[in-house]
Amino acid sequence: MSRPTIRHLAIKTANPEKLVAAGLPAAAMRPSNRPYAEKRGMDPNANLFDLSEHGYSRAEYRADREAKKKNKVEA
Repeated sequence: MSRPTIRHLAIKTANPEKLVAAGLPAAAMRPSNRPYAEKRGMDPNANLFDLSEHGYSRAEYRADREAKKKNKVEA
């Protein structure tokens, strides 16, 4: 019997640029057909992880996110 392992790690962040400013490497953009995370990174042990600004409770493709940013009114 195999031991249970983590198959996928995902992190929600409101400000990924702040993480980079703190010294973490910048994450790469995910392909536009991936609905749950905008970016993907890799830790020093080569474990991949996803970063999302909108969360993981609903599917949202890149085109949806870009349209939402265009329609957002700054306060």
